[in-house]
Amino acid sequence: MVFAPASHILTNWYWPLFAPFMPKESMHRFLAIFIATIAVIQCYGIGERIIHASWQWYKFYGYSNDGYTTLSVGMTIFTFAASIITLIWGLSIYENSSDKFTLLTIKYSSYSLAFWSFLLALLVMSPLGQIVQR
Repeated sequence: MVFAPASHILTNWYWPLFAPFMPKESMHRFLAIFIATIAVIQCYGIGERIIHASWQWYKFYGYSNDGYTTLSVGMTIFTFAASIITLIWGLSIYENSSDKFTLLTIKYSSYSLAFWSFLLALLVMSPLGQIVQR
């Protein structure tokens, strides 16, 4: 029995579902746009929390509880997991595509996902972010 490499499995698991509808390069382009949309949503969500934490810190600076923002445990874990899965998925598409638009879209979306995940990690570790169970 011959096994396919991991990058082939990660990239081509969806191919039998969409093969009758569109060519493979068009599917890669569609998925690249989908990953870019995920990156924009993540940018908005994490950016809003960082702005909120900064405003609370500015507003309550000098008081006993200097101001912070709350982060849900479930959403924080989901955001990190979704970012990692999307980064791996984007890397597998990046390795198997030859379309210039797809390559650029995946490249900048992956940078954005990594950057905002790093900022979320900093917010979680800083005193400006407080993890709460909801």
